[in-house]
Amino acid sequence: MAARRLGPKENMLRVLSRNDPEYVPYRQRPRYIPGMTLVSSPDALAPREGRDIWGVGWQNHGHEWEAYPSFPACHSIEELVEHPFPDPRAMVAGLPEAIGKVNRDESLVVVYQPRGLFERSHLLLGMERLLTAWIDYPEELTVFYDRLADYYIEIAKLHLSMGIDAFRLADDYGTQKSLLVSPEQWRQYIKPGLARWIKVYKDAGKFFFMHSCGYISWLMDDLVEIGIDMIDSLNPSAGNELDQWKRKYGDRISFMGGVDTHRVLSRGTPEEVREEVKLRLRQLGDGGGFMLGPDQNIPFPDRNYQAYLEAAEEYCTYPLRV
Repeated sequence: MAARRLGPKENMLRVLSRNDPEYVPYRQRPRYIPGMTLVSSPDALAPREGRDIWGVGWQNHGHEWEAYPSFPACHSIEELVEHPFPDPRAMVAGLPEAIGKVNRDESLVVVYQPRGLFERSHLLLGMERLLTAWIDYPEELTVFYDRLADYYIEIAKLHLSMGIDAFRLADDYGTQKSLLVSPEQWRQYIKPGLARWIKVYKDAGKFFFMHSCGYISWLMDDLVEIGIDMIDSLNPSAGNELDQWKRKYGDRISFMGGVDTHRVLSRGTPEEVREEVKLRLRQLGDGGGFMLGPDQNIPFPDRNYQAYLEAAEEYCTYPLRV
């Protein structure tokens, strides 16, 4: 492969602006993203056991780095509405030091935070209680989500004071077949606060990235409308129509991910992995606005990871020949 003219940061900026990047960047293990450095908020990883800073209980079931919620912090809508939030300063502890270690000439600084408005609310109250409350207590839930959005905006202002380049939020809305909630409910409860939150970063000239697993095609109009700059992880196995996304939204939003972990990377052959890489480049790569990567951070065979790397190295330079 010929030497590249553009460094990873400049190329990534062109990807995000959809302005003639030299190559499609591609994600590598464990979470390396060329042209970006992720610095995580203090609650990015839940404790392996016990309660977190929000009062939610967690339990580890043998996974290397992830725990799973075992009990909520609240047991009624009244408790949820009155639940105290952590000190915003605790949610940025350690970030200035992490940001100071980043080579800003080579990399954008991206603050990563999991658990947005939807995930935070169902962790606090429990999924079943929350979805019931969406029907039974609309006024109380509206007040709660306004307060939670205000809280996250306080944290956003702290991020901006640290000189970050972008913010990446993870908030899962989909299953392998559909949304977890109806589009109308999402627009009623989640969209208003999310739009206000995004606006704080965008008004300061920063990027806002979003990770959301599962089938989210029914929300794409909304996510583009409220200003998300890049969406991942795309999840083709959940039925997301990636070629349609590119045609309809590709002039307004960039994409990251797309390589099917559910079926191809985890269960396919190396040749199938190569063909999967080429397919996603054909669907999403034209004109920039795409960063290739596995659509999930789950284990898959080393031979398939190697096939992914080799295919990405071979096919990711513009003009694409796939």
